[in-house]
Amino acid sequence: MFECKPEETTFFALTYPFSYTECQALLEKYEAAYYNHPTVYFHRELLATSIEGRRVDLLTITRKVPMEKITEDYLPDLFPEGKERPLRFNKPTIFVTARVHPGETQGSHMMNGLLSFLLGKYSCISLF
Repeated sequence: MFECKPEETTFFALTYPFSYTECQALLEKYEAAYYNHPTVYFHRELLATSIEGRRVDLLTITRKVPMEKITEDYLPDLFPEGKERPLRFNKPTIFVTARVHPGETQGSHMMNGLLSFLLGKYSCISLF
C-alpha cells in the first residue's frame, strides 16, 4: 500500500530515465569507436536542431562493402553543419526513429538496444 499526505506531490516514472546528455555521450563513444573501423561504416551527422537547440542526429550504420565513391545528396533545410554527407551504399535502407517527444524515455532504451544489437558483433565499447 502506498501512503502520502494529501498536500504532498508524488511523481511516478514509467521507465528508468535516460537524459539528452547521456544520449550524446553514448553517440560520441560510438563515433570514436567506429571511426576508420575496417568493416563497419558508422556516420553521425546533425540532421536538424530542436526548438531548444538540441541535436537531432542521423546515424548511418552498415558494412563497408559494397560502397560507392560518391556521397548522399543534401536535402533543403536539413544538415545545418554542412559537413560531408555519408557515402552511398547500393543496399536497401531501413529508417528507425525513437523518442519523438521528451517523455518517451522508453524510445531511448529501445534505440540503445537496437544499436547494441547492430554493432554487437563488432562492439568496441560497453553500453553501460
